[in-house]
Amino acid sequence: MWRLRNTKMKKIMTIFGAILFASVIFTSCGGEKKEISVKPSSTAVKGDLSDLFEVVDGAYQIEKKYYENKFDGIYLKVQIKKTNKEFDKNSEATLYCELLADNQSPIGSKLKIYSYELTEMINLKPNETAWVKFYINTIGINEEEVEKVKSFTLSSTLEKREESSSSSSVSSENESPSTESSVDCDKFIKDYTAFVDSYIKLLKKYKANPTDASILSEYTDAAQKAAEMQTDASSCTDPEYASKLMELANKIAKAAM
Repeated sequence: MWRLRNTKMKKIMTIFGAILFASVIFTSCGGEKKEISVKPSSTAVKGDLSDLFEVVDGAYQIEKKYYENKFDGIYLKVQIKKTNKEFDKNSEATLYCELLADNQSPIGSKLKIYSYELTEMINLKPNETAWVKFYINTIGINEEEVEKVKSFTLSSTLEKREESSSSSSVSSENESPSTESSVDCDKFIKDYTAFVDSYIKLLKKYKANPTDASILSEYTDAAQKAAEMQTDASSCTDPEYASKLMELANKIAKAAM
C-alpha cells in the first residue's frame, strides 16, 4: 500500500514539476541550436549531499535554444556519480546549479531540481552515474550572459520528509477516512483547475511576447503558488483526484507545445 501511494505521489509531484518548468519545455521545440563548452569549477557537490554525490569531471555542453530565430533559453546536462554512502529515502533533496563567469561570479538565475525529478540519481548504486538536466529560459538568462559562462558549480539541500509515525498509522486505521487529512481535496482540485487556467494564459502571453518584462513577476508568483500547492497535493492521492491532476497536467503540456 505504501509503495502504491508513493508511486501516485511521484506522479503528482511530477505534474507540479511540469508546471514549474512548462514555460521552458515549449521553448525546446524546433529552431537553431548552439552549444557552449563548460567545465565544473569543482567536482564536489556542495551542501547536504556533499558526501553522497559528486560531479563527473569533464567538459559539458550548454545548449542554446532558438525559436523562430530568437534566443529562447538553454539547458545543461550534468553527469553525477554516487559515493558509497546511502541516500535517506525519507528525505527530500534539492539540487542547485549556478553558472559562473571567468572570475567565478554567478551569471543568470540559479537553477534547481527537486527530489521527484532526481529519481534516477537518488536510486544509484555506489560508483554508478546518472545524468541530471537543468533548464532555464529567457526570464532567467539572456543570450549575452550565456556567452560569458565558463564553468558551473552544484550545491544541494536535504530535508526530512514529513510522514506519520508507525503508531499514528496504526491509529489512523481505526479512524474514519475524513480524519486522514485536513485538506478538502474537492476544493483543492477546484482551486488547482483555476490555477492551471491562469497559468496557461501566462504561457500564451509569454509566447506572444517573450520580451515582456511584466511576465517575470507573474511567472515568479505562479511558480511560488505551484510550490505551495505541493503540500495539499500530497494529501489528495486517491485515484479520482490523481486522474483529475493528470488530466490537468496534459492540458498544460498541450498548451506548452
